[in-house]
Amino acid sequence: MKLETTVLAGVVVITLLAVTTMIQAAGIGRALVTDLKGQATADQRPLSPFSVCYDGDSIEVAEGGQLTLVLTRPLYEFVVTGPAKVRLSGHGLTLVSGHPPKQRDLFPGRNLQLQEGLIEQASTRTRGDSQQTALHQLSPNGTLIESSPEFRWVTSELIGPVSFTLFDAEARPLYTQDRAEPGMQVPPTLLLKARKRYTWILTGRRMDGRETRAQGNFIVADAAQLEWRRQLGDCSQPTAKQVACALLLEQAGFRSDAMHIWRELAKSSPNQARLRAYRTLEP
Repeated sequence: MKLETTVLAGVVVITLLAVTTMIQAAGIGRALVTDLKGQATADQRPLSPFSVCYDGDSIEVAEGGQLTLVLTRPLYEFVVTGPAKVRLSGHGLTLVSGHPPKQRDLFPGRNLQLQEGLIEQASTRTRGDSQQTALHQLSPNGTLIESSPEFRWVTSELIGPVSFTLFDAEARPLYTQDRAEPGMQVPPTLLLKARKRYTWILTGRRMDGRETRAQGNFIVADAAQLEWRRQLGDCSQPTAKQVACALLLEQAGFRSDAMHIWRELAKSSPNQARLRAYRTLEP
């Protein structure tokens, strides 16, 4: 995908991973498995939590099993109790045989939808261990709900101080700190304006003497964006709502908020092998 060609160095978010062999050339990712008890398949592919299901998949849930899916369009949660066989399409789930699926609107009255390809993009963004870069886990990134963010990062194998520089959209330096520490903020006299793009760059030196850099980009949300974010409501539970919120926030540019949700999911599901770190792509 074209989006994969530009990687914002060092920024880490928690999200989902689908096995490469499951990414089909034909078919659009329509649903994401958020919970599974027992056994289920999609076109004979074994399913597990955070698997992607595709347009046209024939999904079967074995007797005694229960499959929970989040569909992208409409953005609903479906629970399929076995034995059951359903067909997935852009219009939802169609019962073929067995128990009919139960449907729940995750955002009543909002008519929210995910862009086509968002699930597949997320599932193919895996870049492995975040510790491979000297400066990583940069935050903030994307659209922010606060106008005075804390700047955070993690370093590996660096010697000496890390320098920080904040730039405006015209690449003019607004603030520089030669010996920056994670958790720093810019002076309160420097007012960050809503809907304006800012870039921040960290510079350090590796143990072999080479210079290394990493950067983040963000904008401060305006009143309309803040209202949209507020109307998502409580995104803390259940898993289906958390996943839907994280994908919506990612779509809307609230990447730091999405990152928080993925991290909470990872904490609550420490043995879930399909939750992985990926480098956020530059918008």
